[in-house]
Amino acid sequence: MTRVIRTQAAEKINESASFEQSGAALERGQRLYFEGDRDASVANTGQVAGRIEDIPPAADIIKQMWAGCREVLAATADRLGPSLDGS
Repeated sequence: MTRVIRTQAAEKINESASFEQSGAALERGQRLYFEGDRDASVANTGQVAGRIEDIPPAADIIKQMWAGCREVLAATADRLGPSLDGS
């Protein structure tokens, strides 16, 4: 069993009772992966797909990562204290 991204194509395959119809949809994977047509076929996502709860904007991800980085750098500077400036 594989997990796929939920798209209209995936829903059609899920509702289909015919193995031949499912196989034909999977053969369109080349359009999906090489042309970017997300509705051409189902996109395999792996086991972690079920763990994805939201897809935030890239700007939010970068802001969150930068804030975390600054917190770690500040904590490290506090632990090292004066040794950073050579005193």
